[in-house]
Amino acid sequence: MKETDTWQLYTAKNKLSHIVERAGNTPQTITVRGKETVVILSCREYQKLTAPKTNLAGFLCGSLDDGNAPDFIRDKTTEERGTRLELPG
Repeated sequence: MKETDTWQLYTAKNKLSHIVERAGNTPQTITVRGKETVVILSCREYQKLTAPKTNLAGFLCGSLDDGNAPDFIRDKTTEERGTRLELPG
């Protein structure tokens, strides 16, 4: 996440419009009694943080479940020839 500006709660109450405007570019942290308590950030940043994360296995399994599975065609010639691995040397 980007660097944040920090505001004390009593200042943030008086400058909320300004803080929300700044949050469009940079997350804004509000403290209560010196402790970081709340972060205000843009919807774009929030959506990035909350977007579902899918790894390759999850993506492939999801593709199979929704009927959009890729068409795999097996090359029969490989089966006839066998599989060989030649190492340089």
